[in-house]
This record gives sequence, C-alpha cells and structure tokens, in this order.
Amino acid sequence: MSTASLVLAAVLSAPSFTATAAAATVPAVAADAFCDSIGVNIHVHYQGSVYDHATNLKAALQKLGVRHVRDGLVDSQWPTYFERLNDLGRSGIHCTVITGMPMARVLPLAAQAKEAIEAFEGPNEVNLNGWTVERAAQYQKDLWTTIRADAAWNQDPILCLSVTDYDYGARLGDLSAFADCGNIHPYPGGWEPENGSAWMKADLPTGLAGGRKITGSKPMMITETGYTTHRAKAGHVAVTPEMAGIYLPRMLLHTFASGVKRTFIYELFDLHDDPQDPEANFGLIRSDGVTFKPAGIAMGNLLTVLRDPGAPFAAAPLDVTLSEAQARSALFQKRDGVYYLVVWLPSNLWDQSRPYGQKQQSDPPDLPCTITFARAPKAVTGITGLDATLNEKVLVAAKTVSIVVSERVTVLRIVP
Repeated sequence: MSTASLVLAAVLSAPSFTATAAAATVPAVAADAFCDSIGVNIHVHYQGSVYDHATNLKAALQKLGVRHVRDGLVDSQWPTYFERLNDLGRSGIHCTVITGMPMARVLPLAAQAKEAIEAFEGPNEVNLNGWTVERAAQYQKDLWTTIRADAAWNQDPILCLSVTDYDYGARLGDLSAFADCGNIHPYPGGWEPENGSAWMKADLPTGLAGGRKITGSKPMMITETGYTTHRAKAGHVAVTPEMAGIYLPRMLLHTFASGVKRTFIYELFDLHDDPQDPEANFGLIRSDGVTFKPAGIAMGNLLTVLRDPGAPFAAAPLDVTLSEAQARSALFQKRDGVYYLVVWLPSNLWDQSRPYGQKQQSDPPDLPCTITFARAPKAVTGITGLDATLNEKVLVAAKTVSIVVSERVTVLRIVP
C-alpha cells in the first residue's frame, strides 16, 4: 500500500470539487483552526487505573498535542481529582465536563475545578442510563438556567446532553434554546470514517440528522467517537491497530469538513490490558500509559504538522485542482502563507463480505493523481508516515505535480 493519498473539499464549507485540467480557486482554512477542533476523552477520577498517574497523563496529552479534554464532573471527596484537572488547565489543556449530578451540586463542584473547565455538557447517553425523556429534557433546561444565572460561569458554552437512540432523542423536544452546541456520538464501528452505512445508526450523517432533531441549527460537537482494537468476536466491531492508525486522521478531517465544531476521540488510554474486552481497547495509548498505538501516533503527527497557534487570521484561497475524482482533501494555510494540502482516498480496509470475527484486512488500490496549480509554487514537499514515522520528500515544484493517492493521509506543504 502506498503512503500517499487525494478530493479538494475545503474544510468547514466543504464545497464540492470537480476534477478538471485547469486550476480552480479553492478556499483555505487556518491550519490551527483544525488543530483546535480536536479533543480526547479522559477519566481522571478512575482511581487505580492507568489514568491514576498524573505524570503519565499530562505527558501523554502534551505529546499528543491536544488542548481540549472531556471528563465527568464527579461529585468526589478525592481532592487529587480536582487538583489534576486544574493542573491540566494551567498547562493549557482545558476540559468540557459532563454533568448529571443533582443540580445543586454542579456549581460547587465546578468551583473546585475552575482552572480546568471551559464548557459544561448535559448528562451522557441518557437513554442508556435510565433517564426518562421528561427528566433528561428538564435537566438540560435546568443546567442552562443554572449556568447562565451564575456570574462566574455564564459565558461558558453549554453542550446538549447526548443520546445513542435518536428516536428517543426526538422525543426530548426542541432543546436548542438550552444549549450552545448539539452533541452526538457517531462511532463508525469497523467501517471507514467516510462511510454512511448507518451501522447501528452510528454513522456521521445519521448522527448529524439525529442531533439536529434535538438542537436544530446549533453548531454540533462530537463528544465521543473512535475505534476499538480488541480481538474478541463479539461486541463493538473492532479494527486492527494499524487500521485505526490509517482511519483516525481521516476521521478528524472528515468530521471537520462536515462542519463539526469539535471532535473528542474516545479515549486517551486503553483501560487495561485485555484484548478480549471491547470497551478496554479504544485508547490512543496502551494501558501502560506511555506506548502510543498507531492511531495515537497518527493523531499526534497530524497535529504536529498543522499546528500554528496565534491570533485568528483570514486564510487566502489557492488556485489548485486534482485529477482524481475519488480523492478527498482539505486545504489549510498557516500564518506564514504556506499551504498544507491534505489528501487521501476514502477506502475501506475491511473485507465487509465476511461475517464478524472472520474479516480480513484488504489492500485497496492506489490511484495516480495530478495536482494542477495556476502558478507554479516555489516549493512542494510531500509528508507521509503519519501513523509511524514522519517522512518528508521534496517534490518537483511545477504547475503540475504527480503523486499516488491511497488510503493513508498525505500532506503536501506548498510554498506559493
């Protein structure tokens, strides 16, 4: 399988891109806006687990390069829980906290994590946790009223509660007046992230449609999604660690291009070393707290390549097009004017004709692709190996650049 891959769909607006021989004007997005759209789930309150190691936790998040985490706001008598959250906040890693405790406890608990919290979220997956529709809807309304009435927190965003059953969600009624953002959990199972197969109604199109029944046109966040790499023959459909490393960057790019404000990957660490436990193997990092899995390596490398912190700026468009109509891409620009064209094929890596437990990883074909610029750039560098070791290769800087696109994400650094 090749390490290169390419459709020009500029992120956020995600316009359609027609493959033509001539260059077309494509809007770019500030590279750091994409980086800021990424978060990861953690469980600081899991005492005795891999998360109960402050040094490894902080080091892993910093190495990964994320600025946003999601965790439960726990009614805990364990002061270390709040101390560790606040330490992350002081390090520039801020937390969206999940509520669900008695409303009278929300603000007192939040005060103990005031250096960490950047947003509040309604209760998690209420339909799976015994909440009636009436109770869940009222809690979201009360959360909005409580936070908005408090001077210390009334500017903080409030996310809607989450559900896994959108028929249940539709019965909640319109909660758009009580949330700044919608909230969905579109886990793709063993499918590629771009797939719209409605697997267990967990694909992205179904999730977005289901979330809008609850919060209308409000911006959408994904507070849980990811891939498990267990080896059992039942439970949440798994992928191999290598497949997760290929899929995860594509997932983040795809959700961002679909207009999702922030995507939180579930989760930072494998909970324990049991390859037969579907729920214990969603981590970007193994249960030792230090060994990055391919998905974690890929996510960290993608953030490293695109990171560009600073004041907001207006990215300029670029006249460029691709010859391969099956390709996907996103166009970013940094403050120094350099463009980053991220390209891939939306290939599926599982043989979906086989039953669960008997699937085999496939090797989809790579495709040649010609990139055409209106003006020859000063320099073009191909960056590959996101899921292993980053490799850079200087390409010929001309009005046309030929590459091979594949299931793996490739980044082209373009100096105009």
